Amino acid sequence: MTSFRVRSIAVAACTAGALLSSAPAWGANPHGGGGNGGGGHGGGGSSPTTTGIDVSYPQCGDTLPTDEAFAIVGVNGGLANTYNPCLKQQFAYAIGLPGGTTQPVAQTYLNTADPGNGVADWPSPGHPGAYGSSSTPAGACEYDSGTSGAGANTPGCAYVYGYDMVAGIVAPDQTVEGDAAYFERMTGQQLGDRPVWLDVETANSWQSGSDGRAMNIAALQGMVDAIRATGSSTVGIYSTAYQWDQITGTPSETAAGNLAGLPVWVAGARRESSARANCSQSAFTGGTVELAQWFGHPYDENVSCVG
Repeated sequence: MTSFRVRSIAVAACTAGALLSSAPAWGANPHGGGGNGGGGHGGGGSSPTTTGIDVSYPQCGDTLPTDEAFAIVGVNGGLANTYNPCLKQQFAYAIGLPGGTTQPVAQTYLNTADPGNGVADWPSPGHPGAYGSSSTPAGACEYDSGTSGAGANTPGCAYVYGYDMVAGIVAPDQTVEGDAAYFERMTGQQLGDRPVWLDVETANSWQSGSDGRAMNIAALQGMVDAIRATGSSTVGIYSTAYQWDQITGTPSETAAGNLAGLPVWVAGARRESSARANCSQSAFTGGTVELAQWFGHPYDENVSCVG
C-alpha cells in the first residue's frame, strides 16, 4: 500500500462532498459563560445566539470578535505533532465569550493523521510511547526489523501512533509532548474539561487502499481513547461525508469501533443558509450533527444545530 503526506490545514478548509442530522446538546458550559450571545461575523445577519467561530495558529495576533456565542480553538499547529503557539491567548478569549447557546463557550479541536511507519514518531522500541503496550484494541503493534526497528505498518501500531499524538512520547531519540500535556501547560486546564473535536481531512497525512483505511481508522480510535483517558466523554468528528469515506472507507451512516455514533461537526458550506441546512442531514458517523460550519470573512463561522 502507499501513503500520501500533505501539510494539514488547521482552520477547517474542506473539499465539497455529500454533506451532512439533528443532535443532542452536549450540555451547558460547566465552567460558566452563560448569557446572551452577540452577532456573528461570517454571513451577515447571523443569529446572535447560535453562531461561533473557529480559530487556530493562522489567527495568531488577530483581534477576535467578542460578541460570538462560542469558539472552537485548534490545539495543533497544522500537523498532528505540532502545536498552536497562540493556544493560551485564544483559549482565554474563548472562555470570555458571552455564550447564549447550549454549546460550551470554549471548545477545542485536534489535527489528525496516519502517515505510516516512515515517520520518526511512529512507535518503536526506542519510544514505546504513552500507550505502553504492544497489545491494542486494533491488534498488536509489532516491530519491523526491515524499517530500522520501527513499529510495523499495521492497525495496532497506527492505534499507538494516534494515542501517542494525544498522550505524548518521551524517549531518548525524541520527545512529543502530546496534545493533552501541551493544552494543560498552556491553559492550566485539562483537555477533557471541554468538548474535543478531531479534524479529519484529506489534506492531512493518510494511508490509502483498503488496508490503509483500516489503519487510518485505528489511528483515530487511538486518539479517541487517549482523549477519553483525560476524562472527556465529549469527543466528536469534524469532516464531510466525502472526506470521512475517503479516509476510513466506511459507509456514510456507519463507522468502526469507538468512532461509531460520535457527534459530528459538518464542514464545507459556503454560506450560513447551507450550514443551517446541513444540521438536518444524516451524520456520517451514524451519530448526530452538533455543529455546522461555513466559510466566513474574516473567520470561519459555525452554527449550533441544537440551539
